[in-house]
Amino acid sequence: MKPLFRTSLLQTSVTLSLLLSVSIAVRGADTKDPKIVAVSADSTHPKLIYVLFDRPYPDPGDIGSKENWIVFVKQKKGIVTKLEVQSVDPTALDPKSPNEKSAILTLDSPMPLDTVTADVTLVNAKYIVHVTGSNLLQSGAPTQAPFKSCTAKNDCDVYVTGSYTASSGGTPLYAIDSFAGYMHSINEKKYYGKLGFYGQVQQKSASNINPDSALGYLVYQYVLNEGAWFGPFAAPVFNYRVAGFEYGKTGDNLNFVTSPVVTFPIRLSGTLTRPVGQGITFPLLGIQLGTEFVDVKKSALAPTGTWHTRGLIGATFAAGIPIKKPFLYSLQLTSSYQLRLPSAPEIYYDSKFAPVNASTGKVGTTPPRLGTQPRNYVDTKLTYNVIQSFGFTFEYSYGSQPPSFVVTHNTYALGLSFSLAETSWGRYSILRP
Repeated sequence: MKPLFRTSLLQTSVTLSLLLSVSIAVRGADTKDPKIVAVSADSTHPKLIYVLFDRPYPDPGDIGSKENWIVFVKQKKGIVTKLEVQSVDPTALDPKSPNEKSAILTLDSPMPLDTVTADVTLVNAKYIVHVTGSNLLQSGAPTQAPFKSCTAKNDCDVYVTGSYTASSGGTPLYAIDSFAGYMHSINEKKYYGKLGFYGQVQQKSASNINPDSALGYLVYQYVLNEGAWFGPFAAPVFNYRVAGFEYGKTGDNLNFVTSPVVTFPIRLSGTLTRPVGQGITFPLLGIQLGTEFVDVKKSALAPTGTWHTRGLIGATFAAGIPIKKPFLYSLQLTSSYQLRLPSAPEIYYDSKFAPVNASTGKVGTTPPRLGTQPRNYVDTKLTYNVIQSFGFTFEYSYGSQPPSFVVTHNTYALGLSFSLAETSWGRYSILRP
């Protein structure tokens, strides 16, 4: 019986050793190995793969070399391709970074736009970590809703605010500021850009719903060089507002507009996890250069039936803090500046030219005037979000916008905001964060 017992004991030991080996292989050789929870990508940036880590996080020095990464992608039609990693950005792994702990892989060549799966392996002298991501570039994937909540104008394609406005030298007004749009890929298999529409409605009247101004555009958009980063600079975004209108209630002004604009996004933080993230955006600056070709259809004073141009220079800024506490989801600051340089006299309204009754001191109606002077507009907003898509705003604005160019002097507004985001760069087409 003893030899039989020794044989059974040996078999049991071998079996336990095999089970232990399988267990180690399944869970990793060391429970202290880093954990990759997801990989993701955007069809606008097919050269970039975002690798999201969870505790235990890796040391940035252990993953920062391109030789540490092996990437295979699989297309919808079943073709598997190995892609070389050009560079790795591990700055978001800094313990002081408030962002999600992630790394950005920049590939030598872009992923095919019908890529559905990415197989990513991290290898170094300490560990091997592997993950597979699915529905990678499929904008129509069932796991991604067409819209999702966001926090403020910098990342929203549907945005509405209602405000109670106090103006220096004027009476309080109720205000509405809203815009909406949608951009759709022209071809899902190869990037030819996006086509969509954008509109904006503003109102600063006291009691009734009657917009003071409205803008609407058919927009073509193309992100140059697959949206890759060059240090702090992102690839330029080209927006061609193919056809659009500008309507102003004051003076019953109506313009037809066509306009090419190029935006240059610049990240002001090395810890930004995505070129243009949804939700909170860490310090991000956008510079806009373009031209607006204007055909005046109706105007209280300006000549109609002739074309003229406006040189356009603009800048947008956005930064935020994702607090994510009860009743304090986030704080965010956004700001935009626009300068228009008309080539021909355009209408404008400035209250400093309004007549004043000498006997009563009452200010009369502001008359329309013509001029070619530069038209400035600045808008800065601080948003306190109670939840992800709803919050309170404090806003400062000064200057004038087309088509009526009604000058507002040092205007302050308190209000409420509601917002939704579509994952696109469409907001750059309206030059506001």
